[in-house]
Amino acid sequence: MGLICVVVLFSIPETKAWMNGHGFVFTSIDDLQKSLSGKDGASKRTGKAKPKALDTALTRKLNAAVKLKVDSIKSKNHFLDNNINEQKVKPLDAFFQALLGMGDSAVRIWYYGDSQIEGDRISQDLRSLLQGKFGGNGQGLVPLSDIAGYRNVTLKTGPGWIRHTVFSNRKSSDFGFSGVKFFTSYQDSNFNPYAQIFISNNIKYDRLYLLHGKSNGDKLTLTTATGKKSFEIPKSNMGGRLYLGKAEYGNVSLNGAGGGTILYGYMLESNRGIQIDNCGIRGHSGDGLFLISDGMLKMQAKMLNTKLCILHYGNNAIPYIKNEQVAEYVGNELKRLFVKFRNALPGVSILVVSGGDMGRTIDGVPQSYPYAGLLAEKIGVAAAEAGCAFFDMHSLMAKDGGIVGWTQKGWAGLDGHLSPAGQMQFAKTLYQELMGEYEVYQLINQNRNQ
Repeated sequence: MGLICVVVLFSIPETKAWMNGHGFVFTSIDDLQKSLSGKDGASKRTGKAKPKALDTALTRKLNAAVKLKVDSIKSKNHFLDNNINEQKVKPLDAFFQALLGMGDSAVRIWYYGDSQIEGDRISQDLRSLLQGKFGGNGQGLVPLSDIAGYRNVTLKTGPGWIRHTVFSNRKSSDFGFSGVKFFTSYQDSNFNPYAQIFISNNIKYDRLYLLHGKSNGDKLTLTTATGKKSFEIPKSNMGGRLYLGKAEYGNVSLNGAGGGTILYGYMLESNRGIQIDNCGIRGHSGDGLFLISDGMLKMQAKMLNTKLCILHYGNNAIPYIKNEQVAEYVGNELKRLFVKFRNALPGVSILVVSGGDMGRTIDGVPQSYPYAGLLAEKIGVAAAEAGCAFFDMHSLMAKDGGIVGWTQKGWAGLDGHLSPAGQMQFAKTLYQELMGEYEVYQLINQNRNQ
């Protein structure tokens, strides 16, 4: 019976379409800011706030005053679940512990997603909010080139560089944590492919690095407004982070690094505080991240002191969810991804963010896809079963009328992409609920130590 169900499921056209990588189509910034009007469409969820039950194992021994305060904070967190997992810990504890003990060090966050976040969308606002509270500056990892534009940097590569992603190049290997790599096949010593980045003065950062993969000891030249510097990338099978110097602004050009060396991108870093790396790939449903080896994830997480990993997927699947069976399948596939990261990064908190809402126009009336809420629910179940925290983006949007309400407010386009105002709305809510959970963590630990 089980085999028959699997065969039937894989024969469903919607499932096959999602598996083949079709889905979210990126729209222009102009389209993102257009406001649409019309009646709200059908939805499987209301978006009403659901009270979060206290983890009784942790709160049983709290005194009445502390328990009352914890209860008050939890009542304001409507979309974030951070309940005790099978390991008898709360999924975000590792991140919160790192925040408490941060001191003068840097704590890193990897934010994964599709075109909803590419070009540093969403992550730039979350980064600003967290750095405002905990300190830090910089933009983290910036690829040598990208399809998307960035707010404060402009990227350009000359002939010779090849860009591979875990989404588009499934037979490739040696990916770093971001899922994007760059290399050149040229062996001619007279040919020096270049990669150029323009760094705006709006970015304040302390140090410039180059994140690289395996290397044969190739040489490169860095050209900035302050002059030229020559470097040699250390020979390595796994790679590392090469210090290029203090902060530079304007045009920064990198020449060389041929002969098989793999580069992942520049790193605009702070000496301390919070850093967020944006790992967005257009059209990606997350499954390509299986191409990143567990060994690479562990090595780079340790090197960079990564303490929180955010996995934000689901929107690409929404148009193809026609029934609960397909929603269940997509949820189970994403669960495999959550388990991979949970196992590969045992000292890192994993936060899953569901897809939001998405719509289309039927007979001239914009309305939500009917199973977007159900998919978010299945992703939430998968996150809990994998021992991860969960933020319900769909319920957040449903609270204000779903995708139709958000387009009317100018927060999103009907295709589900958030406008700059919508990005800040989402980032602010995620930040507030994360900080609510952090305050609960502090209260519980302070009470234990008394």
